[in-house]
Amino acid sequence: MGKLRFGLLACCLCFMLLISTDSCRKAEDLEFRLENGDAELGQCVIQEMTQTLPAPVPPQTLKFYYNSRMDPVLVESTGTTMDYDKWLFFYDNRGRLSQYEVVDAHGGFEFWHFYFYDSKGRITGDSTYSTGLAGQKATAEYTWYNQLFYDRLNRVVYETETAPFQFYAFTYNYNSAGNLTSTIINYNNVHSVTEVWPSYVDQVNVLLTNKIWRFLARDYSVTSHFDATSFNEHYLPTAYSGNNAEFTASFFFDVSINLGLDIQYNCTDKVDLAQ
Repeated sequence: MGKLRFGLLACCLCFMLLISTDSCRKAEDLEFRLENGDAELGQCVIQEMTQTLPAPVPPQTLKFYYNSRMDPVLVESTGTTMDYDKWLFFYDNRGRLSQYEVVDAHGGFEFWHFYFYDSKGRITGDSTYSTGLAGQKATAEYTWYNQLFYDRLNRVVYETETAPFQFYAFTYNYNSAGNLTSTIINYNNVHSVTEVWPSYVDQVNVLLTNKIWRFLARDYSVTSHFDATSFNEHYLPTAYSGNNAEFTASFFFDVSINLGLDIQYNCTDKVDLAQ
């Protein structure tokens, strides 16, 4: 299909946003709303991701499951090569994400997050328990607490992590196009590391399919870091060739974009963007 033009995308995506609006506004306003941390594309959700691994290792597949509100409840690995086996999501009686648990292949938890909200409905506290027996929070070997701070667009832009004898601070910087440009990590107020993202491509960021993915990745970028090779009829990327050699870190859910990746979606018939 080639690279899409984001101006056209902005006009089309007006129909897909789940943040409340009575009518479609001009494209400039739409782009502003896409930058908002609460925005998500309501037409398609990720159904399956298949990661190509070096031979003779077979491909690794992640399957995604959702509740009736299309909030994720489970991401499950079908292979044996990933560090984690399941990602579990739990919600309170107001439909807000309350717990997020990462389970290893042996049934124990690697990470178990408990979230706390402010009066605006934003997650501002995260108590994390690490390395313990399934369902037994008290068995955790490690614990820490994160405090999150937001900008006017409801994006996490600053975060502190406090653990016994350790302190981290994370600063997330965005440009005027709404894309993450760098993350500054400060350790114990002594050592600082800056992770810089290179230029973006004019393609939809797959994380926009659900605001929870944006939150977990701490990446609210409107367009993509990575150059996809194919797309579905809604302009969402369906394949990455594995030629993104400079990206060796995890994409999300322990998937590396520098290897081949295929994505399948479950889409509704709200609006056909191909028309």
